[in-house]
Amino acid sequence: MTHSHADLPVDAHDGLLIHLPTPVLLVRLPEGLLLQANPAAHEQLQLPAGGQPLDSLFLHSTDWRELQLRLKQGPVRQFEARLQGAHGRPVWMLLSAREQWQGDQRYLWLSLHDVSERRKREFQLQANEALHQQILTTCGEGYLQFDVATNRIVDANPAFCQLLGCSTEQVLGATLADFLAPDCPPTPLTDRHWPEQQETVRGELSMLRADRIPLTVQVQANVLRDERGQEVTRFALLTDMTERKKNEERMIYLAFYDPLTALPNRLLFHERLQQALFLLNRQGQPFALLFLDLDNFKQVNDTLGHDVGDELLREIGRRLFQAVRESDTVARLGGDEFVVLLQGVRSELAAATGAEKLLSALADPIQIGEHSLQASVSIGIARAPEDGNDASTIRKKADLAMYAAKAAGKHTYRFASE
Repeated sequence: MTHSHADLPVDAHDGLLIHLPTPVLLVRLPEGLLLQANPAAHEQLQLPAGGQPLDSLFLHSTDWRELQLRLKQGPVRQFEARLQGAHGRPVWMLLSAREQWQGDQRYLWLSLHDVSERRKREFQLQANEALHQQILTTCGEGYLQFDVATNRIVDANPAFCQLLGCSTEQVLGATLADFLAPDCPPTPLTDRHWPEQQETVRGELSMLRADRIPLTVQVQANVLRDERGQEVTRFALLTDMTERKKNEERMIYLAFYDPLTALPNRLLFHERLQQALFLLNRQGQPFALLFLDLDNFKQVNDTLGHDVGDELLREIGRRLFQAVRESDTVARLGGDEFVVLLQGVRSELAAATGAEKLLSALADPIQIGEHSLQASVSIGIARAPEDGNDASTIRKKADLAMYAAKAAGKHTYRFASE
C-alpha cells in the first residue's frame, strides 16, 4: 500500500526525522499498519514491510496490545518492550507514543531508545543478587546484616539461626549483644559507632544458644561504603569454632597432662622446674624436688591386672595432689614414678614436713572394687640451691636419694645430702 504525503500527517515528511539518531515509526490506527520509518529505525530494527501490521515487530504481541490500552489514557512516555532487532537478536526498547489525528484518520507516532545494555546490566545485577542470596542461604557460615543507624540486626541467614538455635523472628531487630555470653570479652561490634574506629573487626566471640549452650564463634565484620565514602551497610560472617576450640584444648591438654591421672606430665613438669630455677637464680627463691616411686607396684599389675593398677595410680595421684599447696606441682613422669616440686622451701625441716604429708596422704587403704590396697612410696629429696642449681643435677640427686629410701626399708624418705 502506498501513501502520498498528502495522506500522512505533516510531521511524517519533516526533514528532521530523517536525521534523528533514534528510531521513529509512523503507524496507522486502529489497524496498526506501519506507514513510515526513519533510517535509524531501519538500521536497528527488523521492520515489517510498509503497510504491514506492526505487531510482528514485538517479540511478545501482548506488549503491542498493552501499549494500545495505555494510549487510551493519553500519551505514553515510557514503555519498555522487547522488539525484533535488525540482526535477528531481540533488543530492549524504551518507547514513547502519542496519537495524532488528521481529518478522521488516527495515526500513532512511536519514538524508540535502545536500552538493551541497561537491561543487560540490570539483569546481571539481579542475577548476582540472586546468587548472593542463594550463597548466603545455603552456606554453612552465619551471616548478619546490621542497620547503619541503630546497629540492630536487619538480616540473618538460616545458618546463623541454626547456629543459635533460634528463629529468624527472634534475631531480626535484636543486637549482637543479645546473643553474647556474660563472660564474652568486650567487642567493638556492640558499639553502634564501631565503623568510625575500624572498617574491619576480626576476633572470637563467646555466644549462648537459645538452649544456653555456650559457643565459640569466629567473627569478621566489615563496612560497605559508596563512592562518596558514605556507609551503606555493615555485615558480619560468623563461623562456629566450638568443636575446633575443644579439639585444640584437648590437644594442649594431652601435650602437657597425663591422661590417666590428669596430673602434669614430664613435659609440663620440666617447664615448671625451669621456672623454679629461674626464680632461684633471679630472686633467690629456693625449692625442693621430691622424686617418688611406688613400692611393689609391679606385683599389683601382675596379680590383679593393669585395670586395677591404673585405678591405683589414679587414686594415688589424686591424694598426692590434695596433699600439697596450690603453688606446688605434682606430676606423673610415667609408669609408677611421680615427682613433687615444693616452692619456697628454705630448710630441710620444711622439706621433710612436705614428704611426711605425702606419706600420710597414702596411709589409708585404697579400695578398688573388691580389693583393699595399701599404697607404699619411697621418696628422694633434693634441695636447691644446696644440692645444685641446674635441672640435671637436682633431678639426678633426687633420684639417687629415692633409691636410698628404698634401701632403707621403703615407704620413707631420704635427702640427697645424707
